[in-house]
Amino acid sequence: MPVTRPDIAIILQSPGSPELLETVGNVCRTLGKSAEFLTNDPMPPMPPCITVREVQMPDDRPGSVVSAMQQAAAENILVIDPRDGCADAAFPALVQALQGGSDVIIAMRDPEERTRLLLPWLLGKILFPDIPDPLSGTFAVKKDLIAGAPLDSGAGVPLLEVLGRCRWHTIGSVPCTGRSGNTCISFTLVLLQAVHLLRHAVQARDNPLWEEERRVAKFLSVGISGIVVNMGVLYGLTEFFGIFYGVSSVIAIELSIVNNFLLNDFWTFHGRRCLRFTDRRHRFFSFQLVTMGGMVVNLAILLILTEWAGTYYLTANLVGILLAFAWNYLVNRNITWR
Repeated sequence: MPVTRPDIAIILQSPGSPELLETVGNVCRTLGKSAEFLTNDPMPPMPPCITVREVQMPDDRPGSVVSAMQQAAAENILVIDPRDGCADAAFPALVQALQGGSDVIIAMRDPEERTRLLLPWLLGKILFPDIPDPLSGTFAVKKDLIAGAPLDSGAGVPLLEVLGRCRWHTIGSVPCTGRSGNTCISFTLVLLQAVHLLRHAVQARDNPLWEEERRVAKFLSVGISGIVVNMGVLYGLTEFFGIFYGVSSVIAIELSIVNNFLLNDFWTFHGRRCLRFTDRRHRFFSFQLVTMGGMVVNLAILLILTEWAGTYYLTANLVGILLAFAWNYLVNRNITWR
């Protein structure tokens, strides 16, 4: 007798509450969907529309999720993290959204939930600026998308693994609002995973992360050239023309901004269509404002970490530089050259 293939495979990133399991059962009954839970944890009795399949998984929970995704039989895979605090509310919307054509559908957490993990979230946004919530623990993905993809079962954030190693084209999203979550994702965890994903992107050169990585590298190279221009002009005006170094610095900063804008306009973001600012002068004005905002971010982080948190000033300044870079790239990418 042939085995019926379930419509949906459901994987929990952490043990689910009775309310979540009840919601899953109700949605499957209402929509007439069959589902399977992939787990190696004990499960309570489930309604007839849901089967429980025990699969072999690594001991660590993120690795278990990636491993279960690869073993799923259903065409649609739902990964749910009850720690997001809104998974039970997002589940019905995710199931409905699967009827569309998106390769990946992400449950977007509340802004305060994302900013609670600010540094990891910023790193995720630098990797995938167009993704609304790249660290979300609740998402849906097509089985065909991950089939054959070199997913790493040791990955810390399963969604990052899918985004970084699969050849996706369209991303959908559903709101995930509700009670506050207790997800804990460290910056170090995301940083290590980012290094592995970037290494894969360089080797493969065939997924969206590779294109974004090239753009970030160009933006960083332009920033370094701006430092060279700044230092060169400051030294030349002060040493050879006898101009007061404070005045020389203002001129040097402005010329480095002009240098960075022109290189970004003709190189980093060259070829982007349907720009918000069709006039180059408007793009320059936007770039100037964003750059000044980056300076404020750098200075504010330096003062806050040094004066309030007691951080060594050079360490605080390095954190400020990293956050200012993230600010400059993301805001310019999504406003100046959007």
